[in-house]
Amino acid sequence: MALIKCPECGNLVSDHATSCPKCGFPVDKMKQQAEQAEVQQPVEPKEPVNPTPAPSSTPRSQEDDECQKLIAGIEGLINEHRYREAKELLDSARAKYPSSMRLIQLSSEIEGKLRSKRNGRVTLVVIFVLCVLAGCAYMAYHQNQAAKEDTAWQAACDSNTVTAYQGFMTDYPNGKHYTEALQRFQGLKGNDESYWQGVASSPNTMDFQNYLKKFPNGAYAALATNKIDSIDYVSATKKNTPDAYEAYLMAHPEGVYAQQAREQTSKIQATAITPEEVQGVKDLMSSYYSAYQNKDIDGITSYFNHVTRRYYNKSNATHDDIVNELKKAFNEDIKSLDIEVESSSFKVKKDESKNFSANFYVVVNVERVDPTKNSSVRSAITATVDSNNKITSITSRKISKE
Repeated sequence: MALIKCPECGNLVSDHATSCPKCGFPVDKMKQQAEQAEVQQPVEPKEPVNPTPAPSSTPRSQEDDECQKLIAGIEGLINEHRYREAKELLDSARAKYPSSMRLIQLSSEIEGKLRSKRNGRVTLVVIFVLCVLAGCAYMAYHQNQAAKEDTAWQAACDSNTVTAYQGFMTDYPNGKHYTEALQRFQGLKGNDESYWQGVASSPNTMDFQNYLKKFPNGAYAALATNKIDSIDYVSATKKNTPDAYEAYLMAHPEGVYAQQAREQTSKIQATAITPEEVQGVKDLMSSYYSAYQNKDIDGITSYFNHVTRRYYNKSNATHDDIVNELKKAFNEDIKSLDIEVESSSFKVKKDESKNFSANFYVVVNVERVDPTKNSSVRSAITATVDSNNKITSITSRKISKE
């Protein structure tokens, strides 16, 4: 047996093989190319020697036949997925034929098959373990749920109220005690329902209090409590006094309207006006009309800020706007003005920012150069005064004229 170098991959191949085990190049072509190379190679002159006869081609040796049989056997075992037997046979073959490229390839192939098989077994074991754990968890969960249901059912039976059975059915709609809970619920609810229908539309808190005494855990207990809360708050708003809201809060410290009651109490206290504050607004407006009566433009403008939100018919009036309006009013035709503020008509309110709003009447008597044009006008005045005693708005509505 001779080895031939493969022209494709450089691998050494037996001349008895049919093709290169590595790249598949035919051995016949390898032989042809080798013979051509020998023919084309120049022969150097040598000393004459006795010619040696070329060796004659020998038949495939017994060892090569045995190697091929082993390879065929190994491949057969691989095809039957008998990888461990194939590996054992392969290890024995490689000990005898360590240079066989096909045996080397088969060794790598078998190792891959065995590795894949081991990985598959590990995966199956992991899946099996996970399934067992999931099953145990499922059983433990349901056992725990059953224990919870039994505890809840015992609590509902101990309470023996409509609310208790209703809560149990809500929490365990598919529980083993559901049917019995429903029967007990319906039995208790019959009396509860008829009583509630008799008081549901009542405006009297006593009716709802009596319902709660009879059915403290009734189906409508929460609604009855809210009804009492609502009726008491409406009563407080009608009175709209700090004492009324305080009474509501004492009865319902955590009531639905507790926050509104506290806010209303604070608002009433913040907007409560004293007699001294009312008198202060009266004095301010009297002084203003006194300056107006005397045609004191500087005195009049001193009662306003730099910009006045409303000065009679003008919005956002500046100091100059007010001066121009006064000059128009105090024309040469007017000899004198007499302004009477009706003190008894004064109504003053205060907001949470300590601004005042005043409503009152004034009578303006105008004496003109032409006596036939003299007039007396009664007007309704609305004015707002800020905490700095500045008039922020003033308007007039004519009531009568003579």
